[in-house]
Amino acid sequence: MRRFFIAPSLLAEEQVNLPDDICRHFRVLRLKPGDQIELLDGLGQIARARIETITRQKTLVRIENRRQSRESALPV
Repeated sequence: MRRFFIAPSLLAEEQVNLPDDICRHFRVLRLKPGDQIELLDGLGQIARARIETITRQKTLVRIENRRQSRESALPV
């Protein structure tokens, strides 16, 4: 499953219109509506989403579930 980092404010909604730079990745990776992806906010929240619409102007995904990642207690 592909993973993409996005702004934490975007994960607050059920439907997310992704930024243009991520839309370009979708075209290069040949992702299509119905594919699942993971969105990460860099603060520990992970959201599983399904692609609904891909056009040149916008990419719309629907959040299916959210979870908080758990960091290891061991220092790296």
